[in-house]
Amino acid sequence: MLIYAILLMMAAGLILGFILGVAADRLVVTQDPLIDLITELLPGYNCGACGFPGCANFAKGLVEGEANKISLCRPSKPEQRVALKEAFDKNPNIKGDIVRVEI
Repeated sequence: MLIYAILLMMAAGLILGFILGVAADRLVVTQDPLIDLITELLPGYNCGACGFPGCANFAKGLVEGEANKISLCRPSKPEQRVALKEAFDKNPNIKGDIVRVEI
């Protein structure tokens, strides 16, 4: 009787593990690598002065077109803004388009 219970639990574990493995491959969410690059170049204060809740969301807003001015990040220094502009000019987004932003 105990062996049947163990075999049943093993079979259930294998089936559910297989289902989770397939789901992990099919339901993966990919984020634009440009968002990560821009987030690294921002000051990282997460102050919200730009109108977005944190630097990562501001980077996402810039990449996705919700914001178009780097100067909205008030704590950033002029050299950081130039580096951000260069990063946008050199790196396309996930769709292959160059995102146009202003300093």
